[in-house]
Amino acid sequence: MNTTAVSDRELAQPGYETGERTPALPNAPRRKLRWLALCLLIFAGLLVFIALRNCGSYLIVDNGQKSDVILVPLGRLQPGYEKAFNLLRDGYGNHIVAEVVPLKQFGKPVPELAQEYFAQQSDLTGKIDICVIRLSAPESPQAAECIAKLKPRSILIVANQFQTRRALKTFSHDLPQYQWSVTPVQPPPPRPLQWWKNKRMALVIYMEWCRFLWWELVGQ
Repeated sequence: MNTTAVSDRELAQPGYETGERTPALPNAPRRKLRWLALCLLIFAGLLVFIALRNCGSYLIVDNGQKSDVILVPLGRLQPGYEKAFNLLRDGYGNHIVAEVVPLKQFGKPVPELAQEYFAQQSDLTGKIDICVIRLSAPESPQAAECIAKLKPRSILIVANQFQTRRALKTFSHDLPQYQWSVTPVQPPPPRPLQWWKNKRMALVIYMEWCRFLWWELVGQ
């Protein structure tokens, strides 16, 4: 006669009386979920690392093309003007539109000082127009009034390196009737730009990203 020994542990399991057993949850699926979560975490960390490493370089656009007009927006000052002079001499444009603000500096209006400075470029006489921009109004419509007088089809922007992408997007969005390109005032840096080694550069990039995102989310 065959007998089956039943332990107290088996008797305590639910469903024993009815002949049914509750299978234990295997460990393999749980291990797979842990590995999947770990892989996703590593992948997300890698994306963040790549984004931070290249966030400075992303702001810089240098696709300058020969155009009818070279535009120097606000804030470029002497280095921007000098870059525009050299581009004009190299045949990258036929005319310069230089934006200035209606303020006073050293007791003289800024447009007057700019006119005196431009007059020193004797070989560019008649090829430089001053465009007075009020800070209380949007920049693009005011620049459009100055640009329209020259009837161009294409415009090359001269901007600070970390403002090139935002300047190109802004003017292309606001004045789509023109073909736009942009070049930085400073020589293009090596990529990826190691901004984390320079606190001042890191602050500039942070501020420019704030302006760029604000324009992308709100300013359009």
